[in-house]
Amino acid sequence: MNEIAHSSTQPNDDHLLKPLVNTSRGYYLMMVVLLGLIGWGAYAYYIQVTRGLGVTGLNRPVYWGVYITNFVFFIGISHAGTLISAILRVTQAEWRRPITRAAEAITVFALCIGAPQVLVDLGRIDRVPNMMLNSQFQSPLLWDVCCITAYLLGSVFYLYLPMIPDMAYCRDRLPSSMRVRKAFYTAMAMGWRGSEKQRHALERAIGFMAIIIIPVAITVHTVVSFIFSMTIQPMWHSTILGPYFVIGAIFTGIASLLIAMAILRKIYHLEDYLKPIHFENLAKMLILMTLLWAYATVAEYLTTFYGAEPAHMSVFYTKFTGDYAPVFWTMVICCFVIPMSILPFHKLRTISGCVVASISINIGMWLERYTIVVPTLTNPRLPYQVQLYNPTWIEVAITVASFAIMVFLYALFVKVFPIISMWEIQEGREIAGTELADFSPVEQLAGQTGGHTMTIEDTLGDNAANSPWWNNTKKAGHFYFKIHVLMILGCVGVYLSAIGWMVWCLIKGGGFEFAVVPVVSCVLLGIMLAVSRGLVAIACDGRPKTHKVGIVPAQSKTVSVERWTIQSVERPSILS
Repeated sequence: MNEIAHSSTQPNDDHLLKPLVNTSRGYYLMMVVLLGLIGWGAYAYYIQVTRGLGVTGLNRPVYWGVYITNFVFFIGISHAGTLISAILRVTQAEWRRPITRAAEAITVFALCIGAPQVLVDLGRIDRVPNMMLNSQFQSPLLWDVCCITAYLLGSVFYLYLPMIPDMAYCRDRLPSSMRVRKAFYTAMAMGWRGSEKQRHALERAIGFMAIIIIPVAITVHTVVSFIFSMTIQPMWHSTILGPYFVIGAIFTGIASLLIAMAILRKIYHLEDYLKPIHFENLAKMLILMTLLWAYATVAEYLTTFYGAEPAHMSVFYTKFTGDYAPVFWTMVICCFVIPMSILPFHKLRTISGCVVASISINIGMWLERYTIVVPTLTNPRLPYQVQLYNPTWIEVAITVASFAIMVFLYALFVKVFPIISMWEIQEGREIAGTELADFSPVEQLAGQTGGHTMTIEDTLGDNAANSPWWNNTKKAGHFYFKIHVLMILGCVGVYLSAIGWMVWCLIKGGGFEFAVVPVVSCVLLGIMLAVSRGLVAIACDGRPKTHKVGIVPAQSKTVSVERWTIQSVERPSILS
């Protein structure tokens, strides 16, 4: 098995790169099992497409079921990255540093799995172009499409931007034998070399994205609630549904992040990075969200009970004492009783206790979505005959496959990119100094020579970097620069296409009174300009011109998101 080499000048940061170069049999076995589950779901979906939605438990009037439950649930999980990364980054919470990337990855993959659930529920996938070309923005469903599109595009770049310094480090540390991986990291690193101009551009782009992604995320789940609350269906038509959905989304996001952190910590031996203090802080946030969720739930059902409107009460009693009472009370136990029996007590608030509470919360929140969607449809205002909904194996298989795809993508991400943000760890060490000496085992990447930290002067001359970005021919450097330009143009094209579709549908539909499209279009335009401006500045300044190498420390008079910049110095190959 390949091992990562160390030397006296190589600090213990390469431990974070081991998942990228070493693969265990357990990893391959897990991926095979996940692919099997995905294949089972694909087969079930094939049967659904060829035979129609009649093979599911959907009926009239229950036209939404497990698929829409999955949609709301996965969109809720996506709030993990927003809360942990964006909010904590804006508030400068130092303990966030080891967990930001894990949270941001959850956001992107949850959105990629959640959004297509609507298409699965649609049944006739061939009618999707009709829906896109003849859109009516009077429908909250289209508002949802706009907001989720903006959120996904913003989240992808919010995940990508902070990875640029670490991808440059991987670019320079991988041996020449791993040509494909090196070429990939070289392209994705955008010519990063840690200059003052690049640091300023990246800092500005990350700062803008951290601010803009928070209201976008809150808007997304509020608009998700609108597809229910904008109707007059019993127990859907409620003003509290928007805040209720946002609270539930953050609740689920934190719980999902805790589970992911515990698994990563155990499998990849990240005990020195993901410490008990991180689980402790997230557990306290879970306590707060549990109480907020309980408050919103009591307010919703108490208001319904006191109003005693017959249509609402039929749904109320269906949940409390009727056919869906087992699901409802299981939800209450999982979302409130179990977490509040574990998390408030310090002796039980261990990593294992946090994982148990988080798994319970995720189960309970999925059931909560189910009890929101299904009982109302089984008791509509219109004089339909009451029909119970029972999912078939088709829906179960597709649901299992959806979760399997989520885990598969996350495992693949951990295999390709460092799951711990190395430059953020070092930024925290530099800011905190000796006060956070035990925060992480990662020492300054500059290394130690004669008791002092290596500077850029120490790396010149005989210690010239063995970086392909700087030592390759000028022709190769220009080739990668052209790739960077094409990547930026592609990003701009995706954003302009999304904005163009929204504006075109708005003009065609004539729904100018709805402000959601202009607002979302302006947000997308702002994200596009901020990201493209930052990437252009980084790529242009990273174009190989000179042979400056080494590690450039930020100016001590300021504290920025790029306090430390990783550059290549002469070190042993990452593989022995």
